[in-house]
Amino acid sequence: MRANGTLVRGHEIPTVSNILYAVNEWAKEHVTQEKIAEAALVAGTLVAGSFFVNVLHQALQNHTLVGF
Repeated sequence: MRANGTLVRGHEIPTVSNILYAVNEWAKEHVTQEKIAEAALVAGTLVAGSFFVNVLHQALQNHTLVGF
């Protein structure tokens, strides 16, 4: 156990706040308002398309076929 205590000295253990700060700084540099708007548009399109496919699937499952 004594060796483990001496091996950790000199190394910085990252905390959650340090990691969040680094991610926040990276996001400020690389993520623009245009990219956020584009991602929101893509997400909305996927949600609307998924809803349409789900409604179509439910309609086909519940459709009664009548034949003569």
